[in-house]
Amino acid sequence: MTFAELDTIKKAGLDSGWGIVESESLDAVVFSSASHDQLATVRCFDHEIDVEFSIPVDESELHINGAYSVIGRVIVVAERDYETLRAILNRSQELFVALPTNPVEIYNTRWQALVAQGIAATETVEEVKRRVGQDVYREALENYWKNACAVTGCTLRESLRASHAKPWADCENAEECLSAYNGFLLTANLDALFDKGLITFDDEGRIVISESISSMDLSALGIVANMRLRWVDEKHKPFLKYHREHVWKG
Repeated sequence: MTFAELDTIKKAGLDSGWGIVESESLDAVVFSSASHDQLATVRCFDHEIDVEFSIPVDESELHINGAYSVIGRVIVVAERDYETLRAILNRSQELFVALPTNPVEIYNTRWQALVAQGIAATETVEEVKRRVGQDVYREALENYWKNACAVTGCTLRESLRASHAKPWADCENAEECLSAYNGFLLTANLDALFDKGLITFDDEGRIVISESISSMDLSALGIVANMRLRWVDEKHKPFLKYHREHVWKG
């Protein structure tokens, strides 16, 4: 690997929020992150760039453009395309921050810091825990859904809400409460209806609309029958099933 190649790879990682693990080797660049405990090792070959992570990568969750293939923990970037490399490093950073069990660890760290500082007399312990949890959950969904509504693709942050499929009060543990698979980043109108069980989604991501909503109201809300989630992972499906069976009002 030439010094120019090293510099290009290092810049791609730094621009994507990774930090560099110092090494004397010219064969690879190793990245780490302050936001999670995964490593990314990048190597250059004649006609490809290999990015190896600490854990296997789920190709279905990458959702990026470019010529690449996934083989377990390694993503192979064809023709040494540095823009694709940059997209992979950026997306992997988002996923590693968003996916279990990292949100739980972030929650515990923040909660312990607040306890050490002392909780304000105006708030109860449960109120603070819920607020911290909601913040961590929203951040996980924003990372997972690339800061865009899971249905419409809207990126106006002020209009987006972190929706639970299995309500917070029904979750059995912190992992369920904070799981990025237990809900979706939705615009406020979709979030309100999803929360009240007036819309839901099938396992293919297609919207299901309650017959109790009039066509006039649907039109006013900008909701149409062909809406669907931008993607659905297998790990979303148990939570969607819960929503259809326990929250959905039909």
